[in-house]
Amino acid sequence: MKILIISATEAEIAPLLGREELRTISTDGNHRVFILNNQEIHFVTTGIGMTATAAFTSAFLAKHSFDCAINAGICGSFNSEIPLGEVVIVERECISELGVEDGEQFISADKIGLHGISQWPYTDGWILDSNSYFREFQSLRKCSGITVNTVHGNDDSIADIKSRITVDVESMEGAGFLYSCRLIPTPAIQLRAVSNYVERRDKSKWNIPKAIDNLNEILFIGLDKLTKR
Repeated sequence: MKILIISATEAEIAPLLGREELRTISTDGNHRVFILNNQEIHFVTTGIGMTATAAFTSAFLAKHSFDCAINAGICGSFNSEIPLGEVVIVERECISELGVEDGEQFISADKIGLHGISQWPYTDGWILDSNSYFREFQSLRKCSGITVNTVHGNDDSIADIKSRITVDVESMEGAGFLYSCRLIPTPAIQLRAVSNYVERRDKSKWNIPKAIDNLNEILFIGLDKLTKR
């Protein structure tokens, strides 16, 4: 088995990279290869944003053949019922800023019939994962997500998103990752740990360390089982 793990930053997966159970076999810039249970795991850090994530994910999927791919990172949550630190599966994504402005009104791409948003790899305006492949993670909460270029921190824009999209979490990479994995068919799952709630920016309320610790613990447990199939 050969697994690709995509993360925007090394900090988000640093605890996993430091585990003694993973044996390093090569390091080349943002690409590291480890062995776990005699299986190859490739870690690629892309930098922040959907463009960087889509570009690097597509490049590696085109160059190498992988049995599956995992996007691992932290996220903000619109859903206060999800505790800070919880790790979720983001099973469907949309690019919430894809559309047009008409004065003060935002009109999403699907509402104006832009070619492509209603066609493959979208399903009813969403990019879907293939989490049924990953039985090792099925106990996690399933969520809907939006991918953004600008993280929400304005009361009006937050209210607008909530009024037009049923969404639980937001990230800056998810849709780019899933789009690439649909384009170059690869079983894919997105794992996100909630570090903060989506509201006016107040880092004193965030818990990034807890989110990263939980993410890496669950990721390792799942990888250990996955590589023993």
